[in-house]
Amino acid sequence: EEQVIYTVDEEWKGYGTWVANSDCTKLVGIEILKRDWQPLTSWEKFAEFYHTNPTCRLIKVDIETGELEVIHQDTAWLGHPIYRPFDDSTVGFCHEGPHDLVDARMWLVNEDGSNVRKIKEHAEGESCTHEFWIPDGSAMAYVSYFKGQTDRVIYKANPETLE
Repeated sequence: EEQVIYTVDEEWKGYGTWVANSDCTKLVGIEILKRDWQPLTSWEKFAEFYHTNPTCRLIKVDIETGELEVIHQDTAWLGHPIYRPFDDSTVGFCHEGPHDLVDARMWLVNEDGSNVRKIKEHAEGESCTHEFWIPDGSAMAYVSYFKGQTDRVIYKANPETLE
């Protein structure tokens, strides 16, 4: 039998992925203020949307009660929320947008909203994408490449030291 866990408030638009913690007791998601949202029907629209600096919020939802808590809100396009495995106190997310315009894609925040920190400042011409946690939570991995090059490298960063 299906059961409603959470309904997005009418002033917001649910966006992208929703990811549960390791115990499957809560999940994180991204919402965009509805008046800022627009459909992304092409790469041109994708780039245009980045420049609108939409109001976005990273939220957590208690799966049992449906209770919502805002972890982080910003006038920047946020995406890809993901709990650190076996450590609910750390949530990863990204600054979304065209790779050549986003200068620091990957971010971490404490679940209580404190200690917002970027994982990596991009080097000149570098794009980082497809961030994901190593399954034991020991590192955040990501794909890095440089403009005009076809080589891709997968790096990992320690969530405690950001090295």
